[in-house]
Amino acid sequence: MQFVLGTNFEASGVLYMGLVDNVVKNAKNLSEEEIAKKIRNNFRMKGLVLADVSVIKMMDNKLEAGQSDIIPVYISKDGNISEKKSSVINKENFDNLQKEVKNIIKEISKEIFRGKIDIKPYNYNKKTGCDYCKYKTICMFNSNIKGNEYNYINKKF
Repeated sequence: MQFVLGTNFEASGVLYMGLVDNVVKNAKNLSEEEIAKKIRNNFRMKGLVLADVSVIKMMDNKLEAGQSDIIPVYISKDGNISEKKSSVINKENFDNLQKEVKNIIKEISKEIFRGKIDIKPYNYNKKTGCDYCKYKTICMFNSNIKGNEYNYINKKF
């Protein structure tokens, strides 16, 4: 398969890979193949992928059936996407998600230009941006201090 670069590209997913340590714990009783598989699983991306088998197979060109080693998708033996075992989104919802994100970015940009730089980390299902932040000592956010509030997020999609 040959790809020709052009200007008509469309996004087909939003993926991220966390910074992880590739050390496998309790590896004494595992074969080299099992250790390699665990390491690959550590580096598997998370996020959303367009629910389109042809797009998925371009993202993971070795995937025929089963769990992808690269993206959060499972293809059944009959060649269909398993929605229960995959993190996929249909085209319409993906387009709506992109529009919403662009609108949020525009609003945040306007607020920053107006000088609004509140410390307001997200809170989603009792997990917060502070749980992963390296700058806690600089930011000094504390929800017990008046004026410091979380941005509570409810799942929309």
